[in-house]
Amino acid sequence: MKGFFFLKKNVIDVIKALQYGPVVPAHFVSESFKFYESGVFDGDGCEDSRLEYVNHASVIVGYDLTAPIPYFKLRNSWADDWGEQGYYRMKIGDLDKSNPGICLIAGTPFMV
Repeated sequence: MKGFFFLKKNVIDVIKALQYGPVVPAHFVSESFKFYESGVFDGDGCEDSRLEYVNHASVIVGYDLTAPIPYFKLRNSWADDWGEQGYYRMKIGDLDKSNPGICLIAGTPFMV
């Protein structure tokens, strides 16, 4: 399978990659993220995230830039009874090249 590797990119690069299919990012899981139930996760507990703290991977399956809080929609591997039937929404934040993503969501994405 062919794919692309993006190291230390930004949310704009992730949105561009999503035009070709799902993207697998590595990111940091905080304590509050473990107990996520619904809504747009805003990165609570990820304020000091660095690439060496990355401890989880999910699959970005979409995004919504027109929502009151723009977000990426991701599929998690934990179970369908976690989050929004196994999915979660992660705040995108500012749409500029200096934004690495909430919880480093754009830190090390792979295009599948």
